[in-house]
Amino acid sequence: MASQGETALVSMAISMALIENSLRKYNIILLDELDSTLDIRNKKDYINILEKQIELLNVEQIFIISHNKEFDSYPVDLILFEGHEMDLSDLNIVKKNILYKF
Repeated sequence: MASQGETALVSMAISMALIENSLRKYNIILLDELDSTLDIRNKKDYINILEKQIELLNVEQIFIISHNKEFDSYPVDLILFEGHEMDLSDLNIVKKNILYKF
């Protein structure tokens, strides 16, 4: 009897526990649209949880596939695919490192 957002947050917590177990062999995480069902408030919470987990697990690299606009203000490297909706003239985007653009 949980909302869709609550269910997504529980799923993320379980995923993080499984990721922690797999990090013993590799220290790289791939997260593919885990935040897609979250509302705006929960998307912000997701990033806070993610930051804490990255620090706690001492992750070296993380690849995040997301349409979460909350990441726009974070210092991240970007790989942009055709059809992306990012305004590359936006000052927040200009300061990011675009690794590759398809």
